[in-house]
Amino acid sequence: MRLSLAAENPDINKMTWDSWVRRESWKRLLGGIYVASTVHVVIWDTNPGFNTSQDLELEVLHDETLWNAKTANEWRELRANLPQQDYRTLKDGLASITSENKPDSPRTAKACRLSPFTALLLMHAVIVHMWQLVQVAQTLSPGSLSLGRDPAGSLLISTAVRSLARCHDLLDNAQVENAGDPGHEEGTSQIFNCQATLRMAYIRLFSMANGFNRLSLITLDPAAIESFVSTFAITKLERGPQLLDAVVKAFEGLRIPVGMGHMLVRKTAALRWSPAHAISGWDCGMYSTLPWGPESGRTTKVLVAGAK
Repeated sequence: MRLSLAAENPDINKMTWDSWVRRESWKRLLGGIYVASTVHVVIWDTNPGFNTSQDLELEVLHDETLWNAKTANEWRELRANLPQQDYRTLKDGLASITSENKPDSPRTAKACRLSPFTALLLMHAVIVHMWQLVQVAQTLSPGSLSLGRDPAGSLLISTAVRSLARCHDLLDNAQVENAGDPGHEEGTSQIFNCQATLRMAYIRLFSMANGFNRLSLITLDPAAIESFVSTFAITKLERGPQLLDAVVKAFEGLRIPVGMGHMLVRKTAALRWSPAHAISGWDCGMYSTLPWGPESGRTTKVLVAGAK
């Protein structure tokens, strides 16, 4: 699908409404496949279904106002007034976030013009990028549960944490940029969903410290699950100063329902929030109940309850 889209390489200013709708539909379907892939990475800790190089050679998705146009005339009028996004392809966007030497880094930009769906795909690409960094770190320090034990691993984690901070800036800028858009509402917008996805990216970076084998949750035997979790809970885990960044992000996510009110979230979140919040909440809960302290027994009970 990606190769077929790349072969066309059209100019939006010369496209008809029908051809644009067809192409944008394929792009959004491909984006949905990428999102589903990273969901599997988070829940089961499996290999990603796409890479962050060739598979992101895809033009950014256009704004929702264009996508929601009901007629060709409305679409042409919106297209004429459409501001250009800051990135041409998803790969350009990811490179800008992860590279500290690019002049268009969100850290230095006053505001980043980015469609909400593009921002969501970039956050999922960041999850895969963090997963890849962990694989490199494991190669450099085999058998270690600490990502920053050796100089190379320490450099990797420091760079990655700064990249995640730039992601946070990008979402803040996009939130401000899209605040006046019709249908934008803080707490239900696509940028709000992106923030939940970013929390999962933080946790992926420190997944080496999380030695629990998530694939073991596939088993339907409660005794087997308890055995896996008990083994994990008594394993010695190494703390690190930058682990706090991921822990803070995890608790930020867990605080959102509390701040908004339990009954309100209970009645409305299932209908208005993205599934990313449920997955992120589960991920944050698993991560924040790790046995960082001496009370491993209590942690085991919490994890077993969550697994069941």
